[in-house]
Amino acid sequence: MGAPMKEYDFDQVTFVFAGIIAKGFVDGSAVTLEEASPRFTKKVGIDGTVTRSKMMDRSGKCTIKLMQSSEVNDQYSAIAQQDIIGPNGAGVGALQIQDNQGRTLHHAAEAWISEVPKPEWDKDATAREWVFEFAEITSVFGGN
Repeated sequence: MGAPMKEYDFDQVTFVFAGIIAKGFVDGSAVTLEEASPRFTKKVGIDGTVTRSKMMDRSGKCTIKLMQSSEVNDQYSAIAQQDIIGPNGAGVGALQIQDNQGRTLHHAAEAWISEVPKPEWDKDATAREWVFEFAEITSVFGGN
């Protein structure tokens, strides 16, 4: 008997920012996450000796793409506007991406909207791309 079949279901992946669960994602690559710096750097000496240095920067960014028809755009827009007009940190909130069918989890206690969508209109519905930055992220890259 072969290995058991595995399943992946994007419907079981949740993206939450400031308590708001994102809905209405575009088809295709809807959520991307990247750390700002490599976890380690290396320096090679003239004699070939390699030294590995641990980087302490755990900041980075996350990009999500929502359909222009998603009501979440209104909520994120309000948060972004409040962050501009309110006191320092008015738009800072926790960000979490979790595969509820598996073991992958990314969590940042302090995140904010750093880029709002560049609006465009076409004959078909278009995407609204939101960019979030975070100060520090904890990640578990698990299977499902």
